Amino acid sequence: MLGSGVTEIGEACFNGCKSLTTINLPDSVESIGKIAFRDCVSLASVELPESLSSLGTMAFYGCTSLLSIDLPDSLTYIPDDCFRLCESLKTASAGDSLTTIGANAFESCKSLETFDIPASVTYIGEAAFANCESLKAAAVPSGVTEILAKTFYQCKEMTSCTVTDSVTSIASQAFAHCKKLVSFDLPSALTELGEEAFYNCESLASVTIPETLTGIPKQSFADCDSLETVTLHDGIDYIGVSAFSGCKSLKEVEIPELLTEIPMGCFSGCTSLTSVTIHETVIKIPDSAFSNSKGFVVVTEHGSHAEYWAKESGKSVQYID
Repeated sequence: MLGSGVTEIGEACFNGCKSLTTINLPDSVESIGKIAFRDCVSLASVELPESLSSLGTMAFYGCTSLLSIDLPDSLTYIPDDCFRLCESLKTASAGDSLTTIGANAFESCKSLETFDIPASVTYIGEAAFANCESLKAAAVPSGVTEILAKTFYQCKEMTSCTVTDSVTSIASQAFAHCKKLVSFDLPSALTELGEEAFYNCESLASVTIPETLTGIPKQSFADCDSLETVTLHDGIDYIGVSAFSGCKSLKEVEIPELLTEIPMGCFSGCTSLTSVTIHETVIKIPDSAFSNSKGFVVVTEHGSHAEYWAKESGKSVQYID
């Protein structure tokens, strides 16, 4: 038991105290320093006082026995790596004063099932919830405008994540390997999508690209096994290599008219394709664009490169009136 006059837990104060199982912090404590409780592998419970206004980087990093944490209303910031590798952490909560969740803040908290991100949060750092394999759902507050790289990477149990139309950017691998994510509405203001943003989201059933997004980068939706419907608008002028490769359930697709070529591997392994509309603006179709995607009909204009390619490839052709 710490004395009632203690206001600060200094940097590395209990770092590596492997036999520490619990600690009672007095109401006078206002700050906990960097790596203060790092690798306290037996620490199962800690109650943070309402007086606490500052947490240091990696403060509880590697506390593999910690079961729950309630962050007080007085705390506005969760620093980088604060609860990283707290593998037994099952529940966490924070008050309405919280504005920032740092990079890797809860990374690899593999038992974390629930964390309601307060509406006051305006920034969520890279990989903040990466490898939270038990996290079932998330709702990103309206004040957040960017979903940074690997924010929800490999949240294998996540079935839903809602974001508001204030989000303009979803970075690389933000939702990669979220294998149970069934639906995700891309925000109407989205202007930037990173590579592999939804890679291997095996349960994702449909995607509608908003009018504001004009490019779909490399492997954005690759290996989304359940993806049946993709709606692409005519303002799209770029699709990256293997963007939709391995989408085994995809049935139909219409290539946007601004595209002049279909990139390598773009629809390779899309084994359920029945119809692909390719406009006369497309003048280059590499052999790998539809490799292992057989039996579909090519819908195009008379005299187009797509008509020539289809006939050379032994595919049926339907003509656009």
